Amino acid sequence: MGPVLSRLLAGALALAPLSPALLASPATSAPLDGEYFIEGREPGGGSKYKGQVLVVKEDAVYSVIWKIQNQVLYGTGILQNKTFAVTYLNYGPASAPGLALYDVADDGTLTGQFTMLGAKHIGVEAWIPSGDQTP
Repeated sequence: MGPVLSRLLAGALALAPLSPALLASPATSAPLDGEYFIEGREPGGGSKYKGQVLVVKEDAVYSVIWKIQNQVLYGTGILQNKTFAVTYLNYGPASAPGLALYDVADDGTLTGQFTMLGAKHIGVEAWIPSGDQTP
């Protein structure tokens, strides 16, 4: 770590000390690893869509891959208590980084919102574990 980054990190920690709750390991009553059916609505009340998503835990983060019609999106997520945050990218012609934030229910379903860099609206999405039902 360089001297500038070290000073910035030290300053940030001095200004906002981490509470023990933030340092505790994240917990949820349902594991996130697995396949999900998804239903959503594009930002700003746009069109509805259905698809699938795969979530794989890799150490402290999760790899997330969405397949919606002919579109594939790749993301990386973190879990804090019952909140799952994912940054993602669509490698298609209109690629822009995105951010999604989901609430994780005890039954393993996820509901949340998403947006992309530069967007002015929010879309919504729900994930249902694939073992629960078919879309």
